[in-house]
Amino acid sequence: MRGKPDASYRFPNAAGSRDGGEVRITAIDAAYVVGAAADAAFGILLLFPSTLADVVGLAEVPSRPSERVAMSMTASLLLGWTGLLLWGLRSPVERRGILLLTIFPVIIGLALAVLLGWWGSYISTAGAAMIWSTQGLLVWLFAWAFASARRGAMHEVRR
Repeated sequence: MRGKPDASYRFPNAAGSRDGGEVRITAIDAAYVVGAAADAAFGILLLFPSTLADVVGLAEVPSRPSERVAMSMTASLLLGWTGLLLWGLRSPVERRGILLLTIFPVIIGLALAVLLGWWGSYISTAGAAMIWSTQGLLVWLFAWAFASARRGAMHEVRR
């Protein structure tokens, strides 16, 4: 890939850089960061049912113990996945499989859950559309990042 600029930004003299001089943030890294931020935000949102109801347009605030348990379990899984994406960020090309696992079953499964909620009139159309559009953008971003990381890995093997 000579002659083409790489899609990265270098932070000069950043603390914690491995070479002591700069930290390089690539577009592939950005996919991990954006995914981790989205998972963390929604995971935290699940811990506050009334705020969640306002943001995604739920028909009612989840208040039954069974709903709270399900939301807490989902929040813990999303926060755990946040950690997994941040771990993937440490070696984004080598751990690119995390991106595919994030697309399926995670995002696709959550999109189907939203579909069921919308179909049952529990989630508003506007709320479902907001979630699906965010998920669609994340799927595109992760698929692109996976393909880019795969090309990078194949390029490294050929050297």
